[in-house]
Amino acid sequence: MNWIRSLGTTTKTLIGIGVLVAAGLAWWLGSPLFLDRTVDEAFPAAAVESVSPTETTAQVLDPMEASSRAERENQQNQAGGTPPAPSGPVAILNAAFEGADDFHQGRGTASVYELEDGSLVLRLTEFEVTNGPDLRVTLFDGSDYLDLGALKGNIGDQNYDIPDGTDLGAYHSVVIWCRAFDVVFATASL
Repeated sequence: MNWIRSLGTTTKTLIGIGVLVAAGLAWWLGSPLFLDRTVDEAFPAAAVESVSPTETTAQVLDPMEASSRAERENQQNQAGGTPPAPSGPVAILNAAFEGADDFHQGRGTASVYELEDGSLVLRLTEFEVTNGPDLRVTLFDGSDYLDLGALKGNIGDQNYDIPDGTDLGAYHSVVIWCRAFDVVFATASL
């Protein structure tokens, strides 16, 4: 302990700062291994349907009238041989997650939905992955990736917007990736 007393105040201060920085870095790197972050995001809302100019206020306010009108329109479409147009979000792609190795595990489903407004959303359901620092959600094409953002939680249902104009045919997998260490945690082949 005599060597500690022989150090100057500046040296002791620098060592103290170094220990604090090392402890903070160790916490940032190690805490995800024993801490989970759970999210439960609702499915993205479809575009709100506006009132058409031909509808009266009474029709909008009377749900029974609106329901029967929709039923009549559906019957007319089926009678005329025209199938009703799909309404609501449409699942385009579905894939199951797999862990990257024995330590980095993942499970759940990755689904790409087209919403009524034409936008695309990646939805992770019944999702769980080994936690880690700086995890990202990406679409991977074999040589490059499209970063959709930071993983919101290592457990739970969550949504990620896919940029307009993205060619989904170019990407063959969803990858949960640790940017800090360039390590793949889980993949889902599309």
